[in-house]
Amino acid sequence: MEKKALILLDPDGAYVERFQEQAGKRRNFPLMTVGFTGWEEMREALPRYTTAALLVESGCWHGQPEEEQNRLRGQSIPLFLLSRDPGEEPEGVSSIYKYQSLEEILGRILEEIEEPFAAGPKGRTKFLGVYSPLGRCGKSTCALLLAQILAEREAVLYVNLETLSGLSPPAESGAVRGLSDLLYLWKLPGKENRIFRGAIGTAGAPEMLYPVANPEDLWELPPEELVEFLQAIGEEGVYDTIVLDLESGRNPLPLLRLCHRILMPVREDPVSAGRLEAFRAYLRQRGEEAIQAVCREVVLPVCAGWEGELPELQSLRHSPLEDFLVKELASW
Repeated sequence: MEKKALILLDPDGAYVERFQEQAGKRRNFPLMTVGFTGWEEMREALPRYTTAALLVESGCWHGQPEEEQNRLRGQSIPLFLLSRDPGEEPEGVSSIYKYQSLEEILGRILEEIEEPFAAGPKGRTKFLGVYSPLGRCGKSTCALLLAQILAEREAVLYVNLETLSGLSPPAESGAVRGLSDLLYLWKLPGKENRIFRGAIGTAGAPEMLYPVANPEDLWELPPEELVEFLQAIGEEGVYDTIVLDLESGRNPLPLLRLCHRILMPVREDPVSAGRLEAFRAYLRQRGEEAIQAVCREVVLPVCAGWEGELPELQSLRHSPLEDFLVKELASW
């Protein structure tokens, strides 16, 4: 099926280039962005695309004769003016403020045109949990690298559910919405089924939902509501797999029940072995044999090189840890 296009017209070539580049990195944005800097160039190219929406810089629009404006309107394509003034509301045309975040712009367009996401190639989104009742066992490193490996062949979202992870977006990624922002949006009336339309800002793959800004955002949220939130993301059909980096300090059972597979990094020292056996006993006591059945306990190979900064995570590619995880995935 031919992918529909978002046609962008702005005389500022640098803005067009940045917009196309960043929009192209959003796997959860279902349109391809095609940019132009001239009116005639755009008009001649329009018949070559199946166009879902037009985004035209307001100065360029107002500089055209009424005949040209009416000709474009007559094509019955949703039209948005990219305005330099946040208060501009031209009659009969939707206006979007140009200098807000790209996520806000893309989200607004998708809300207006009601463009549905195509379901993932494998149908239902799978949840892959990375969890351990032990600390300092390489859990988050494992989850991030696992998401990277999977992202080479499918659409993947990494969700960090720790409250004090220390993980934050790289400075060059610009303004992004994290878990706190999307939990807030999810609770707004009418937003339950569209929380991810253009909402995540991230560079590269996998896409990442960064952790809560304040621990209370998760501490005060019942685990069952968090599960509903994650299920709503999965139901949008944007991602083939959602990798959940789970925290061990809160009730894990509702989240573990959500997972199709659970990778559990462990250690072999006596204290760790005792804690691990206590966790197994807890699952048996609660009748959670189904969780135990999808858990895969693994001792990760020691792998130096990542100091906790996201750009440095690439140093773990082609490492013993990556080789180990690739083999684990192949055995599932």
